[in-house]
Amino acid sequence: MTSSWGIDLWDQRDVIEKHTHSGIDFIDKCASFVKERIRVEQEYAKSLRRLVKAYQFKKKEEEDLAYTYQHAFKNFLQETDDFAGQREVIAEEMQNNILKDMHKLSSDSKTERKKAIATINDKRAHLEQLNKALQSAKGRYDKASDDASNAFKAYETAQQSLDLTKAQILKFQKTSQDKGHIAEKAREDYNVALDNFNKTQTLYYDADLPNTINNELQKPEELRLTSLGGYFRTAAEIQQKVLPIISRCLEGMTNAGNFIDPAKDSLALIDVHKTGESPPASVEFEEWGKGSTHTLASPQVTLMKNKVKSSKSVFGLSSKKKELITNENIANDYSDLPPAQRRKKFIKTIAVYDEQINQTEKAIAGMMKIADTSKQFGGDMASIKGQIEANEKEANRLKEMKHQYECYLAAMDISDTKRPVSQVDTAGPPPPVARQPELLDQQQEVPLSPEYPPGEFDEDLRCTVIYDFTGHNEGEMSIYSGEELVLVEEDDGSGWSRVMRGDEEGYIPTSYIQRI
Repeated sequence: MTSSWGIDLWDQRDVIEKHTHSGIDFIDKCASFVKERIRVEQEYAKSLRRLVKAYQFKKKEEEDLAYTYQHAFKNFLQETDDFAGQREVIAEEMQNNILKDMHKLSSDSKTERKKAIATINDKRAHLEQLNKALQSAKGRYDKASDDASNAFKAYETAQQSLDLTKAQILKFQKTSQDKGHIAEKAREDYNVALDNFNKTQTLYYDADLPNTINNELQKPEELRLTSLGGYFRTAAEIQQKVLPIISRCLEGMTNAGNFIDPAKDSLALIDVHKTGESPPASVEFEEWGKGSTHTLASPQVTLMKNKVKSSKSVFGLSSKKKELITNENIANDYSDLPPAQRRKKFIKTIAVYDEQINQTEKAIAGMMKIADTSKQFGGDMASIKGQIEANEKEANRLKEMKHQYECYLAAMDISDTKRPVSQVDTAGPPPPVARQPELLDQQQEVPLSPEYPPGEFDEDLRCTVIYDFTGHNEGEMSIYSGEELVLVEEDDGSGWSRVMRGDEEGYIPTSYIQRI
């Protein structure tokens, strides 16, 4: 059913004007809501970014992040910052695609409504002017008719009178005729005014009023409602567009939580702070009267004595004496560190020298190619030769330094092998027999068991880990108490067995596991 305000509500102009005014006010109300929604999104995003910034790691702190929970929190903060960015996207899109259009729609609607009402008022005023003209013509016609009728009656009376002369009677006749002509003219004017008014009134109510109401009031109102529905849908679509990104941010936060590995963090703590010192041995019973009288040292005193001993390097250089050495070609023995940290420093330093040696040898190879080209096409051979000699000298120095650190590390391994096991050690896992590294530049490759060639082993051979073990050397694998592993190669008498966890494979002390 087609609705028409101009036909069905032709006589309810006040209702139409009030309704359209209310409709435009409603658009303004919705625009105000959108504006506040944008403000909320912007403040929310701003607060989130400020919060993330307050808890963000400083650049210096990022270099010391050693634990999974620290990295997890860093990732969680980053995802939160990205989440805040998506709230800003929502605010920006709503500002550009909704709020601006709503303000324009409201402004245009007010202008159109004002123009439509002015058009109706003008046509209504014209109709009222015609009505006034009609009433004026009718009044003149009524008055002229009364005058003509009275003049005619006066003429008839004069004819019956015997006292009037013929000239007087003719005068009454002339007056009656003139009044009659005037009345006839007034009647014609009244007829014209009436016809003009009726035609204008019919046009006004049949065409001008309904067309103006329908086209300039009803249709714009319906278009406003259509646009309003579109704004609601656009607001939802804007949020739907960023939902996948927000979901990825939330997924990243979940992954940050899953990234936390307490066991790995415990190993990291051990790896950073483990001294490698042996616990103090039990104090032996001494018969009364034997030996010199002295107080028994507490375990704490014994431990401190061990720490004092550790201040000497494996080659007997104390920290104080080492300060006097200024030759850069003598390796630092890190005698101020405990054994485990010293070992870690040696391994790390050896890796650094390996990288430097590799880069230097690449530079030498490049210069050799340049030298070959220079021989063919001419060039400054003296300069190239000097650079090659300088690089070779640097490579030899680096290899010498690396060799010194390898000797330090080997000396520590020999010292660990010869170190006696204290009575306290028997309560925990037995110390593994150290795997001797090669003292030369190239490491010795550990042969695989002939019983299980590469890629072939019996997965039925499984074992359970009894004690935690942290692998420090190449080929060793860190294990955790309670986990189950595949035994790839059994102990051949060296005190070490080869196991596998997923794709990870390495050697562990045999005494730390139990066959299933």
